[in-house]
Amino acid sequence: MQKPWLMRGGAVALGGLVLAWMLGWIDGSLLASKYSSDPAVAELQRLSDEAIQAGVPKDDAQRQAFRQRIEGLTDAQRREFFTSSQPKFTLMMERKLNDFFALSPAEQRRELDAEIDRMEAGKSNGKGKGGGPGGAGDRGAFGGEISPEKRDEMRKRKLDATTPELRAKFETRLDMLNERRAKRGLEPMGPGRGR
Repeated sequence: MQKPWLMRGGAVALGGLVLAWMLGWIDGSLLASKYSSDPAVAELQRLSDEAIQAGVPKDDAQRQAFRQRIEGLTDAQRREFFTSSQPKFTLMMERKLNDFFALSPAEQRRELDAEIDRMEAGKSNGKGKGGGPGGAGDRGAFGGEISPEKRDEMRKRKLDATTPELRAKFETRLDMLNERRAKRGLEPMGPGRGR
């Protein structure tokens, strides 16, 4: 037989917690944080959330500043940031692709030309390291060589995070980029292209 005072006390305590949370006296971060316990990683996670809510930053200076902060992380911190941010990166990629395909053909061509110009400027500044624009080739984002097994695992994770429709849009845009690069006398970009 349960004691009525114990049940009433539990109900009052639970009701009090719910009321305190509704009044804002208990911050949701106290219950469970969506950010890392590492302050450097948490700050970048917060900044990427803000960028997504505001729309992907169009300013190259903002993107470069964010990249520099990522480069300042340790390998373990970068790994944690990229792993936790994969769904956000997928969302940003989807928005960017949808915005691109909503443009007129002339606007698409201008955007592709601007992207090619940035890629080529990055190469001449020593920023391009292989593996695509500003890429890391076989080193990966975390430094060190990437084994074929690790590369397959990373590719599978990326595939799992995207839909077939999104991958098709990405491939179509990459094909358009490479067609534009060819018209400008440049080598194609992307895995397995131009090798």
